[in-house]
Amino acid sequence: MGRILLLALTLTLGVFLFAACGNAGTPQQEPTAPQPDKIRIGWQTQWATQGQLVKVWQHTNIMKMNGLEAEYSGVDYGPKLNPLAIAGDLDVFLTADQPAAAAFTVGARCKVVGRLMYNNTKVYVPLDSPIQSMSQVKSAAGPTGAAAERITAKGVTADGGDPLAIKWITLGMAEQGAIILQGKDWPADAIYGFDAAASNFIYKGHARELYVGHVVSVVVMCNDFMENNPDAAYRFVKAFYQGWYWYATHQQQANSWFKDESRLPFDLEVLDIAASVEPNIKAQSIRDIRPFFNEDDLQVMQEASDFVCLRKKCGTPVVMTDFIDLSLMERAHAELSASYDPELVKVTN
Repeated sequence: MGRILLLALTLTLGVFLFAACGNAGTPQQEPTAPQPDKIRIGWQTQWATQGQLVKVWQHTNIMKMNGLEAEYSGVDYGPKLNPLAIAGDLDVFLTADQPAAAAFTVGARCKVVGRLMYNNTKVYVPLDSPIQSMSQVKSAAGPTGAAAERITAKGVTADGGDPLAIKWITLGMAEQGAIILQGKDWPADAIYGFDAAASNFIYKGHARELYVGHVVSVVVMCNDFMENNPDAAYRFVKAFYQGWYWYATHQQQANSWFKDESRLPFDLEVLDIAASVEPNIKAQSIRDIRPFFNEDDLQVMQEASDFVCLRKKCGTPVVMTDFIDLSLMERAHAELSASYDPELVKVTN
């Protein structure tokens, strides 16, 4: 009996050693890395400081760190993103309060998942214009449907004028540059627009600032993406936090990327002027990034919705707080505030 047991053990050991020797010359395959989740991001190619944030994502490993592969769709101003989102061609888009309200008004299945940034819109006139106040403006040209349009109307009302009596003319930001920088005749008493171009016209001495207004810009995520890819949605929000913090601590590099690739004719100082209204730019740690709204923000956003409904004669405006879900941002804030190593972010191209 003992010999049989010894023989069995010997055979078992031999089989084990043979298998080990047979595998010794076979290279071990490393586990296959999981494929990144694709995310389609809509952004505005001429809009500071949102443009710097997008360039940070494109030039660093932040998206890869979060297991994402981003596809970017750029437009020249916010309302052009709405049809893409409604058609299901975007997962996330970066926009101002008014275009977001317009999207919700026509039934876009999306949510505001965080505050993108504060930014100003401006109304400007030729240097030799006799106009000194908003109530004197009889015609205004600018990007129709953008938040700058609402701010212009608000300025006219605040100065005792009637926005309904003004002749409104559509004029995109690119077309503005061709007129103002080349000294051509203006198509209206005043032109309205957004940064960086708006501040550049004034900084360069090509126009005189007449009025400035405050806009709350937002991150909008489509419901289908959140429902079908909840983990990827959360990882995008983390990338948003990380991108904002990298921008805050590398402002000149981010500014250069945006200026060079957008091919906009302005000085880098103009981008600092545009960003000066945003507190995130002063962040000393990632926990200082604030993607949340205060009561003033919510009031401004509701004003945007009211204005959209007034223009479209749609009856009752949407209640913007019904379209806000900050749960992903709150979760990311807690996680990254507890533990985050900014040295993991590297420039990739």
